[in-house]
Amino acid sequence: MLNCHLGSRVWRESVVSLVAVAALAAGFVPTSATAQVPSGTLIQTCNDGGEWPPYFYYDRVNGEKTDDILGFDIDVFNEIFTSRGYEYTFELIAWSRCLLEVEKGEDYFMVSSVAYSKERDEKYLITEPYYTVQPHYFYHYANFPNGLEISSLADFSNYNVCGLRGYNYTNFGIPVEDIDTGTRIFSQLIEKTRRNRCDIFLGRFEIFSGFARTGNDYIRDNNLGTAPMPGVAGDKFYMMVSRNYQYAEELREMINDGINRLKSTGLDQTMIAPYLQ
Repeated sequence: MLNCHLGSRVWRESVVSLVAVAALAAGFVPTSATAQVPSGTLIQTCNDGGEWPPYFYYDRVNGEKTDDILGFDIDVFNEIFTSRGYEYTFELIAWSRCLLEVEKGEDYFMVSSVAYSKERDEKYLITEPYYTVQPHYFYHYANFPNGLEISSLADFSNYNVCGLRGYNYTNFGIPVEDIDTGTRIFSQLIEKTRRNRCDIFLGRFEIFSGFARTGNDYIRDNNLGTAPMPGVAGDKFYMMVSRNYQYAEELREMINDGINRLKSTGLDQTMIAPYLQ
């Protein structure tokens, strides 16, 4: 497994550390849980092997994927875990497998960058939200050179809408049963749309555009049009902890404490800014 807290860029860690020191100097003291995750505990995490840039993605050298994982989630983990003396692993595997394994709470205890759903709330302990992205729809200009006639969510019933298997589209505002989720990765979804097997596919704009960091500028390279889902607010993302993990409540409290600290100092915005440029 990859011990990925060492993979963040040194210059970004320097900025993060300086802001954190300033926050402590100003008198900010993190709250402490009644019971804590024991010192020396290895926090074992997983996530989607298809990557989720700019929140987590493999670093590339000359276009070739390396073993180092970069992104906002890594920087957040460093602030929440590493700064308190905990080590963590962050392994990218199949998304559906990651969710199942975290639910078991044996090999992996938590997963980051997840959208809320009632079903997930019943299976996992969900943290405070730590970032927000905007739901968009995408289409191929070759199929719709004049764009789409969409002014409300009801208009999506006139189109064949697609998404990725295992992804949560609850907050997109259209019935999930109306979304074809028979596709596993974005490149396949784009090809399916190009071939007119989908009129539209759904995605979060920051993520989809973030793939340019991996050498895949999906929007420009594939002649795609995009627009925000009408009347839909930003989609909040969370971390989830296994209810079967022996320190589940303590881990969630530690994560929430870290998230609230980052927000109260503005460090979360300092950390995400370089990724969105």
